[in-house]
Amino acid sequence: MRLLKGLVKCFSSYDPSWSQPLELMSSGVKIGLTMLAPTIAIILIGSILPSSTMTPASINYDGLLSSSLVDSFSPYTSQAAHIALPTSSISKIDISYIRRLCTLSILSPVTFDILIRHFLPIIRMTLSRLVVVLMSRKSADDSAKAIISQRVRSGRAKRRRGYDLYFPPKQVDKLKIKQRGKVLIPSLIFFPGFGIDHAAYSDVAARISDCGIAVAVISLEPLRLAHKALGGGIDDIRRLLRVAGKDVSKYYKHETSSLIVEWNLGGHSMGAYNALQAWAASDDESELPSVILKKKKSVSRMGSDIIVWAAGNLVDGVVPNLRINRRPP
Repeated sequence: MRLLKGLVKCFSSYDPSWSQPLELMSSGVKIGLTMLAPTIAIILIGSILPSSTMTPASINYDGLLSSSLVDSFSPYTSQAAHIALPTSSISKIDISYIRRLCTLSILSPVTFDILIRHFLPIIRMTLSRLVVVLMSRKSADDSAKAIISQRVRSGRAKRRRGYDLYFPPKQVDKLKIKQRGKVLIPSLIFFPGFGIDHAAYSDVAARISDCGIAVAVISLEPLRLAHKALGGGIDDIRRLLRVAGKDVSKYYKHETSSLIVEWNLGGHSMGAYNALQAWAASDDESELPSVILKKKKSVSRMGSDIIVWAAGNLVDGVVPNLRINRRPP
């Protein structure tokens, strides 16, 4: 269900035609809460109300219906129609009776109307887009796989479940002192484009890391869709600051014990658009996300720069003007 909600949010953010199906789904949820929920609540409450001294119905619990349709859904027989005073404060709950009435409520015409008119359009659109997404997946070529494999063997890269991390050379003389004696490690969080395997960016990430920048290429499996609801949100970035920051800190553990790992955002195509959205989300906060590492000796934090690669016309009018709202270094 969480994945389905993420897909709907992702697709609707790029296509205005999803507005009407989303409104129908929202109205269907309201109808369901207004009509079906009270009905089921009444059934549950009624099952524990004080009962009379009526004789329990001879219901066939082997799955066969009784001779009367009324007897099939009522715990009392038609022969015991007289009303007597309650003999107990709380009646014995008949689970089978509750199950049958709840089933009748759920299989009512109202439910079918909600499913067909309100939910079916959004489900149909989501499944059709999902088929396109799965058919558009692009795997990394052999040369890209060879680069990441070679980097891992040489200790210049790590493959994690949620990202591939490329380390810069350990050139201590080129490390910059930032503040309070801590060494600054410039780093980049990179979001892949639509349907592209994150390993396909190994050549680009390796070249960037050769320039002294640690690069974490995000894995967006299994759908490979860069969106805040599918692994590209600001909360996901906070988690990455911790786990990837620890990896960078361990990589430099013999060179220095006090680091500032500063992660700037970037991406390609759909990933670039997601990076801009995440940047805008962090801009609304009072301070940049940061995580304390290694017994408060090192810090992993989000930086103020952003790299956009082939974002296309998706950017216009959606994110803040970076020239006007640029953060101070």
